[in-house]
Amino acid sequence: MERWLKELRDHRDSNIIFMLVGNKADLCHLRAVSTEDAKGFAERKNTFFVEKSAHKATNVENAFTLVLTQIYRVASRKALDLGDDPAALP
Repeated sequence: MERWLKELRDHRDSNIIFMLVGNKADLCHLRAVSTEDAKGFAERKNTFFVEKSAHKATNVENAFTLVLTQIYRVASRKALDLGDDPAALP
């Protein structure tokens, strides 16, 4: 994760939102990383974190809502920064 996140951050647009998603949360007996460790990693790396299970439909909608909310915030902030500049692209 460290390497992948570094590569993404090195080659990204500044408006990109990062989210760490723990998948298959319903398979607790096969867990390799604890929720606490994953949350801590996400906090240290300044990313959002959610665990989900598509099988049990747990947090799937929440994950999408969280990332879309953050994208909206970034886009809104960017629009406010552009102001009424007629030369700025929408």
